[in-house]
Amino acid sequence: MRIKVENFGPIQNAEFELGDTTIVIGPNASGKSFLSYLLYSLFSSGVNIDDVGSKVIDSNSKEFEIGSYIDVINEVLSNSIKRRLEEVFGVNVKKLISFGAKESRIELTNSLGTLYVTITDKFQVEMKVNRQISVNLIERTDSPHGSISIGVDRNDKIKGLKVYYGSALPFYDEETKKRSKTDLDRNLTWRIADVLLRLFFEVYHSTVILPTERNVVLSNLFSYLSQQRNLNKPIIKEFIDSLLSVINLMDLSEKRELNVSMGKINFMYKVGKPILIEVFDRGEEVPLSLLSSGYSQLIPIHLMAYLGEFMIIEEPELNLHAGAQIDIANYLSDLVMSGKKFFLTTHSDIFTIQIAVNYVKRLKGKTLKIYLLNEGKIEEIKYTEKGDVEEIPTISDAIRQQVKEIYGE
Repeated sequence: MRIKVENFGPIQNAEFELGDTTIVIGPNASGKSFLSYLLYSLFSSGVNIDDVGSKVIDSNSKEFEIGSYIDVINEVLSNSIKRRLEEVFGVNVKKLISFGAKESRIELTNSLGTLYVTITDKFQVEMKVNRQISVNLIERTDSPHGSISIGVDRNDKIKGLKVYYGSALPFYDEETKKRSKTDLDRNLTWRIADVLLRLFFEVYHSTVILPTERNVVLSNLFSYLSQQRNLNKPIIKEFIDSLLSVINLMDLSEKRELNVSMGKINFMYKVGKPILIEVFDRGEEVPLSLLSSGYSQLIPIHLMAYLGEFMIIEEPELNLHAGAQIDIANYLSDLVMSGKKFFLTTHSDIFTIQIAVNYVKRLKGKTLKIYLLNEGKIEEIKYTEKGDVEEIPTISDAIRQQVKEIYGE
């Protein structure tokens, strides 16, 4: 997927492509978190019934091309994505426009088409698909009114949707008929728009984010849970919600033991419902408040991998010594081999180089993209066939300054 971002927060102009692993390296306050939150907001967007406006898909249109209702779809997607951006960033979307700019534009392009997001006084989403997608509405009189299931017809490409809807009612008069038709049209609009959005984002829709605050949250988990509704940074709540979702999705009739290994770190932890995480080292329980950086880094990543196919991790090397940075790079590379995709932000050249080395040595069938984000703009950083990463200006400039201070001009 190719992404273009203009005038979004501190980001003036960024055009980049997502690989199996995408690394964005840059100094503090360069916009890395803005980019992470933006991707998370978009990919985790989902349509609900309240996003449906006055325009709806007519259930009497038994067969049609999606293009004939694209204006209806776009209105629903506009409401859905605007709502999600405001949930994740915690501000009105207009506040996300770069200072001094009149509008912000985001474009996402893949094999299905392009999704345009424009933030001005009016928030607008426009999806343009590059092929005809047929929709067949199939009534099931023996299924209850309101039930909807959607199948996707595809070979190599998405060709169409088969939408089955129930129409059976316990009683039937003209008023009920009119009301049920209105409800059906709204529900069909909601479900078709949601499926189309999921098809557009594909694997990226199954996304989780691990913000820089994850270590503190895990070490003080129950304190954060008690104040979750009053957190002043919404992304922390998103992270906690995902953590709870993982535990709830697991089949936990009793505590479940999970083993983790990264470099010299080997330990076991247990999870249980409603929310329980116990960590053990050499058979002894370690209180969450006393966890080392290595433990508190690994546990959230290990847990979240059960939930998300696309994982956004801010600073995987956070609080880790150089050797442990190499270990975490190797650990994430192992997850790539199992099919996970990553968007990683970092300050570390050591971490970045180790990821590149892993790609050229044992992940040759996968794609790695490395970018430098600095002063509002993004540029691609190349790496050699041996895994050596070319000079990263923001890091090499700092090293040169140190050399000058030590040895003089």
